[in-house]
Amino acid sequence: MVLDKKVYNELEGVVGQKYISQKKTTCYAYSNDWCAVEPPGKPDAVCMPANTEEIQAIMRIAWKNKVNVIPWVCNLTTAGMCNAYHGGLIIDLRRMNKVEEINTDALYAVVEGGLTWADFKREMVKRAPGYVGAYTYSPPASGVVTGYLLCGMMDIGLAHGDGSYYLNGLEAVMPNGELVRLGSHMISPYWGSRAPVIDLTGLFVGWAGTTGIVTKAGIKIYKEPAYQEAFYVDADTVEHGYPNQMNIAKQQIACDIASNNWAWGRVECGEKMPFYREKGEAELQSWVVLQAASEKLMDAKIEILKKICAEDKNIVITPEKEGLPTLPPGNQLQYFHDLPMQLTNDMDGNRGGIGQWVGCYVPAFLQAELYRIAEKIYEKRGYVEPDHPIMQYNRVMENGHETILRFNVFQHKDASEKEKEKDRALLKEIGEAEVKLGAVIYKPTYWASRVNMENADPNTVKLIKTIKDAIDPYRIMNRGQIGGI
Repeated sequence: MVLDKKVYNELEGVVGQKYISQKKTTCYAYSNDWCAVEPPGKPDAVCMPANTEEIQAIMRIAWKNKVNVIPWVCNLTTAGMCNAYHGGLIIDLRRMNKVEEINTDALYAVVEGGLTWADFKREMVKRAPGYVGAYTYSPPASGVVTGYLLCGMMDIGLAHGDGSYYLNGLEAVMPNGELVRLGSHMISPYWGSRAPVIDLTGLFVGWAGTTGIVTKAGIKIYKEPAYQEAFYVDADTVEHGYPNQMNIAKQQIACDIASNNWAWGRVECGEKMPFYREKGEAELQSWVVLQAASEKLMDAKIEILKKICAEDKNIVITPEKEGLPTLPPGNQLQYFHDLPMQLTNDMDGNRGGIGQWVGCYVPAFLQAELYRIAEKIYEKRGYVEPDHPIMQYNRVMENGHETILRFNVFQHKDASEKEKEKDRALLKEIGEAEVKLGAVIYKPTYWASRVNMENADPNTVKLIKTIKDAIDPYRIMNRGQIGGI
């Protein structure tokens, strides 16, 4: 249903005139992920509720009038998962940005659904010195809870897993406006864990805002380690680099392992395209972070790391404190220990550049094969050095049980629609190749969610439809996502 004047007036009565708009300029600002090459959506209106009660009232109005609703915090680096391709109402949660509680005894925080990473980091430093959250590499203005719900990559992910592992429980408003509490908080006044109750948190993890709006979350925090050391671990080829990452992960000595291929590594070191790969330049450049409670334990971990890397003559290991000073002044690696940070998309030196990626959870033993497949797709479509060689980023999580591989494309700020369409075609072909090989696209955009679902088990798809029919029969929640189910 179109969001007409009568519905608009009802919504205005909930949030107030100041916090709702149908202005073209406002709707345009909310129409796209401005970091991506995806086409924009066309929202009918945008509102900013102040609390859970206002969200409940908004959802009752949307349910009654069958208005499409898109929960929104930032919509950056998500390839347009919040683009309103079916029109409707965008609910910007950023007024709900409080950290309600930080419990250092039970190691959790209670946060509102619109909290950004910058907000979270500020409150942790101010109110719980010596404790940290699991931080992301996405923009400081993006959402904490959304990053966890979308299984994002975290800076301690090797030790503790993808973003969903940090959720102890949720408070959420269902499509019909009813409020539910999940995790141990469904019984207890505290937010200790997702055990030992029936775990319904999964009704919101990975669903891309199609089952309701998460208004609060209990999230895990950690005691900050006394010692931390980082190392650059270079491999001549991905065929040597990925297995070396897994050899390290299996020993459970590190909290983080990630990598760039040579081209993406150049970009993060501050170099602007075009450029060529130099003779002998490592194809895969990893960084490994170790944490320990004592100097003795750190020394033991470093010894194990060096021993693992010494087993392959194609691996070169350098302490970060030695390697970092040799990098150009504009490198971004210097900020990796003070997340969140804003990665640049200005790959050619022009402000306002855009970039997008297609990433996947892929079994570790398939990473090198997938890299070579993607490399051929880049070359076939004309993405070659020096102008735009293959760009890859990977991360190992949960002690090696999860591995993510991601391929990037970058575009200048004045790109034409034809140029963006070429980029989308590249990403789609790579995404289809990922799934064909046995991977699963993560943070899937509109088209990518269809690639996932077209290859999913039919009975599981039927179950997903059954769940949607039960809780969102009118399909008012972020319509069109999760494969259009």
